[in-house]
Amino acid sequence: MRDGRYPLLRAALLAAAVTFLPGIPCAGQAARPARTDKAPERVQTVSICELVRRPRLYHGKLVRVSAMETSGYHGGLLFGVCGGKTEYLSLSYDCPDQAACAKVQSVLARDLRPDTKYGVAYRVGVLVVGRFYGPKSLGGPYPSGSFPSDFTAVTVMGCGYGHMASFDYAIEVREYERTWPVPAGVPWGDTREDKIAREVEALDNEWQLAVRDARTDQLGRILADEYTLTDQHGAVRDKARFLSDLKKPGEPMLDFIPRCERFRRSGRVGVINGLLTNELSIEEGEEELVVRYRNVYERSPRTRGWRLVSTRLSALPGTKRAGRSATGVVSVDERGRR
Repeated sequence: MRDGRYPLLRAALLAAAVTFLPGIPCAGQAARPARTDKAPERVQTVSICELVRRPRLYHGKLVRVSAMETSGYHGGLLFGVCGGKTEYLSLSYDCPDQAACAKVQSVLARDLRPDTKYGVAYRVGVLVVGRFYGPKSLGGPYPSGSFPSDFTAVTVMGCGYGHMASFDYAIEVREYERTWPVPAGVPWGDTREDKIAREVEALDNEWQLAVRDARTDQLGRILADEYTLTDQHGAVRDKARFLSDLKKPGEPMLDFIPRCERFRRSGRVGVINGLLTNELSIEEGEEELVVRYRNVYERSPRTRGWRLVSTRLSALPGTKRAGRSATGVVSVDERGRR
């Protein structure tokens, strides 16, 4: 899943030449009403696994959670292993201004350790108190600054938290109650499920780049023989037709960027849902346009390799009319203008 977690989650965590603290947002950097609780709010002590299992129960509430914290160029995360899979909470700080945030963060300095095995990234064990946020589909409240104003950004950021909206869960930290060092040799939680997810996400990234650059030979290896593409109009193309159309696109594509991707697996079938932005060159200039996509991968019982068996595109709400292209990516913006 790409930069950040897309194509690979580690790419966002372990970007080169980073410092720890500046990448994590402070709630006080964006204007928002001060909370006016008349009585101290009860803090519930829970695990990351409980938060992820029942996010609606804790959405918008203060929690105390023990986890590992990591930070890279694109910000910070809390994480833990739940049911054979690593779960992540995008991290920000709930404090009135940058100076207050720096004071909260200062307690990390003693135990913060670089992890040279995985590049320039930092880890620390933490016991934190903060406000938890479940998937944005649950509705408000939301962390400060998590919804920008323009249409494309709202569409993209509306599906998640953190870099490239890569994460379903978030926490605004108020206080570190305890910290402890994490030795460099402690695993990052690379479970079997994590490795499968990275394998399919890497293949999905290859597909994205091959479509963008019209590399039909590479696509021929990624796509299963029975591959079908269903575009946002409902038209279906098989593998041969798709590769043929890709050699003569109806409109120039300047870029093809994935966002908000999520991977789910059931047995030999893995599904990635996300958004694709197609930056088009048009007479009036350039526009960044967005569609939903769903890629279904299947693992061969003989070779154990993954192949893409189907792609389905769908227009986003607010799109009034759509043009066709070789890729099937919608060629209108939110106002319906080509």
